[in-house]
Amino acid sequence: MTHPKHSADFIALREAALEDLLRLSDAELAEELGRDGENLQEISRLVGESLRETAAQAIRQQQSQRPKSIAKESISKNHRPPLVEIKKIILHLFETAQQLGAEERSLGLAFREGKKQTDSDWETLYDDLVRLNAIRPDDDN
Repeated sequence: MTHPKHSADFIALREAALEDLLRLSDAELAEELGRDGENLQEISRLVGESLRETAAQAIRQQQSQRPKSIAKESISKNHRPPLVEIKKIILHLFETAQQLGAEERSLGLAFREGKKQTDSDWETLYDDLVRLNAIRPDDDN
């Protein structure tokens, strides 16, 4: 077990290091990393992965804390756009994600038995993306 004084010392040391890091300009940071033989692109990729995982974990935690009746709730067909629009909205979201991610494919659709998504698959995906706030029904264009 760590002694409380040691924990406080580690926290203070970590905060001081973070403050030093935040004072550096991007150019100074890149120069320092280069001198240390670090690969800036690899660090950037790892930080991006960590941020995505942290965001996903926060969403999962938020979803798990919702009452089960709300979490299972489906978007009413009256509030859902027509299927053609759902496909356009989702495909646009995927294209935008690909453009932001450039080299990596972090978003994709799986096909059942190598075929295509059913209408129900598209509607369920739309509902899930709405619940995750990736799509806002009032902004569907």
